Amino acid sequence: VGSAGASGPRACWCCPGHVRDMSETCRRYAYSALFTLHIWLYCSLAMMVCCWVVLAAALDPTRFLAFGTAILTTVSAVAWWTSAMMRAARRFRAWVRTALDRMLHTRVRLAALAIQRAALVEDYQRDTLSDPAAAAVAKAELESLTAEEKRLRAVQGRGLWQGG
Repeated sequence: VGSAGASGPRACWCCPGHVRDMSETCRRYAYSALFTLHIWLYCSLAMMVCCWVVLAAALDPTRFLAFGTAILTTVSAVAWWTSAMMRAARRFRAWVRTALDRMLHTRVRLAALAIQRAALVEDYQRDTLSDPAAAAVAKAELESLTAEEKRLRAVQGRGLWQGG
């Protein structure tokens, strides 16, 4: 039975709530198994009927050829359609992954440029009065960073769907 410890009372296996939870879990597993068995048997029956129709078409073509041909055509069309959709899904997945990688790379690069800009602005402000040559170099670097930031922001503005 349950005993009270430091963490409070423990529920035992014979408590009504625990038994109710177990019976609910068992019912769900039983329903899942029954549903899986039903689907498996239904698919097996459908495939067996299809095989018999194809066999009948081979034995008596004048009477059953249309049915056998229809089944074979349907199966091959579904197989082709499934493979085409899988190829399209793989291409789409690769395209989205590439686009997201580009977007992430652009954002990381913009963050790095912002850090560089902050350091250059600080250098420029410090060197403006003391060393005009160093200030001119920092200003040129700031202008090149600005140009790169503008290019990256333009790429980022195109977005995912325009191939940015």
